[in-house]
Amino acid sequence: MLVMRSFLYLGLFSGIYLFLYLFLHRGMLFSIFFSSSPLFLLAFLFLLKNPYAAFILLFIMNYVIMGVTRYYSLKGGIVIDACIGLVFLGILIRSIKFRWPWEILKNEFTLAASIWLLFCLLNLLNPLSPIEAWVIGIRRTAVYFFVIPVLTFLLFNRYKHLKAILVIWSGLVLLAVFKALIQKYIGFDAGEMNWLYEEGKARTHVIGSGVRYFSFFTDAANFGCGMAFAMVFFSISSLFMKSKFLKFYFFVVSIFATYGMLISGTRVAIAIPFVGYALFVLASKNIKIIVLGTVLVAGAFAFLNFTMYGQGNSYIRRMRTAFHPTKDASFMVRIENQKVMRAYLANKPLGVGIGTAKAAEYSDAEISRIPTDSWLVMVWVETGIIGLLLYLGLIGYILAKATLIVMSAKNRELWGIQVAFLGGTVGIFVASYANEVIAQFPNGPIVYMALAFIFMTDKYDQQLKEQQKRAIDEKSTSLVVHCNG
Repeated sequence: MLVMRSFLYLGLFSGIYLFLYLFLHRGMLFSIFFSSSPLFLLAFLFLLKNPYAAFILLFIMNYVIMGVTRYYSLKGGIVIDACIGLVFLGILIRSIKFRWPWEILKNEFTLAASIWLLFCLLNLLNPLSPIEAWVIGIRRTAVYFFVIPVLTFLLFNRYKHLKAILVIWSGLVLLAVFKALIQKYIGFDAGEMNWLYEEGKARTHVIGSGVRYFSFFTDAANFGCGMAFAMVFFSISSLFMKSKFLKFYFFVVSIFATYGMLISGTRVAIAIPFVGYALFVLASKNIKIIVLGTVLVAGAFAFLNFTMYGQGNSYIRRMRTAFHPTKDASFMVRIENQKVMRAYLANKPLGVGIGTAKAAEYSDAEISRIPTDSWLVMVWVETGIIGLLLYLGLIGYILAKATLIVMSAKNRELWGIQVAFLGGTVGIFVASYANEVIAQFPNGPIVYMALAFIFMTDKYDQQLKEQQKRAIDEKSTSLVVHCNG
């Protein structure tokens, strides 16, 4: 006991000495980081032992990491890759001792994602693709599309886990809107001012029609599309929640998300609710919902496209321009850029190589200096017409299969969640024609997770059915005992 106490005091004294030494010679931040290293080690070991918790960390980091990079010299993609590696390592370690449900990966989504990943890996052989650009671009183009669903299938195959991630997502949505409200009503902080005026982002965010707020997202367009996705999901799913609290809470979240979409000033984001709600109306197969939904969607379209009401509001005015693209100078510039790309790619059916569209520092190709401004255009430039057709075919197949799966859901709450995911996801893919939102954090990984959730509908349905059966059996048993008593 005396020896152990002596070692304890010695360790405590050494720790205090090291902290003071580092504080005097390296500064407060470094000394705090060093003294906290045992806590980081414990956290690392905990996450290795609990890959589900590690995935929650990945989900949260995916949502906030690009905002964090405005204040610290971090590479957002490297941080996300490290989190993914931690989750995979945790799964592999756990699978040594416990049986893991690897068979759940046998589905059409994993197959389609595998085909696309293989095609993109083979794209490394494209002589026009610099290896440095390929290494950077392959993650956003194919790796996350494959890895995120695989992790979701392995870790979220219980319905209660799906419900938990929805609550976490809702909290992150509120946090994002709160940050945008601070930007609007209090002002931008030093990191955001540097991003706007030192890095030149003010050119697209502080414009004649007003300020486009971006919260802690990569930019206003990404923020607007993310909020539009959340608006569609939480508004639709709130209608089907059994819990009265979640029903009310999700509806409130959808209201905040709607406001976030509006103050982002992102025109393309308006496509997401139009597509999402239209899909929900058609999928409902309910005459009343179809009639009411058609009236509301058509009314909103007519309001924005054929009237000038609310033109004094800068956000409505900017959203309205999305219905008249030929009158928008930036849209016409994109059309001209695409003409140049079409001519350049005429004899390049496999494109100029993955990563090259964004890698002017690695490539001398003229096309690397032309902004793609669109996820689908980027896929076309980097993988050619062959890659674009393959990608569209695979995405079309996944969405068609997802639609059939959603329509087969038996549980009403589950159906509401999955059709909300489907509507928001299809909306994001439509918006990706005009924006690179699917290639950015956090929206891309969330879309891939949403699709994986949809493909587990049958599994969730079976769990809910068994849960309901157990509840009935327990109630019957309780009633028999009460009667006998």
